[in-house]
Amino acid sequence: MRIVIVGGGISGLSTAFYVSVSTYIEHLGSALDADLRTGVAVEGVSHEPGRYTLHTDDGSLEADRLVLVTPAYVAADLIRDMDAGTAGRLEQIGYSPISVVGFGYHRLEHPLNGFGLLTTASARKPVLGVLWDSAIFPDRAPQGAKVLRVMIGGQRQPELARQEDDRLIDTAIRGIRQRRFWEPSTAGAPPCR
Repeated sequence: MRIVIVGGGISGLSTAFYVSVSTYIEHLGSALDADLRTGVAVEGVSHEPGRYTLHTDDGSLEADRLVLVTPAYVAADLIRDMDAGTAGRLEQIGYSPISVVGFGYHRLEHPLNGFGLLTTASARKPVLGVLWDSAIFPDRAPQGAKVLRVMIGGQRQPELARQEDDRLIDTAIRGIRQRRFWEPSTAGAPPCR
């Protein structure tokens, strides 16, 4: 049996790989004894009994089995010629946009012990939440420094996620100020992008 993994990575999870997300793909490839190809764009998929053909920007690859680990709308485009009905159902899956603004501080009075905070829809805040990355992943900041990730948009306010960078930063600062545990404009370093 031939297994081909053409891979990107995972997203949306509070996990971290020491080197990069490629660590996951490389481990999966070795665990499955698969033909691992990275940096290859899949442009389409076709199927004959017992065999899939992946049409890529670097030629074609054949495999006995196929697992698509992509957003639903990407999978829909890839399989449309093979299965239009499933492609149509995949296109109906909605996605809510989210933007993430990172802030780094050389020092910060707030201890940031814990995970962070999430807001509720009834709170009517401009941010979905703030993750205290340096508390969750201690290797993300030098000793004594703090790193925050502010999440904006989502299903509640998708238009906020589509703002230009400067407006996103302003929205993140406004959201932090409304939580009232510190004043971002005087607390340390400017935002990281």
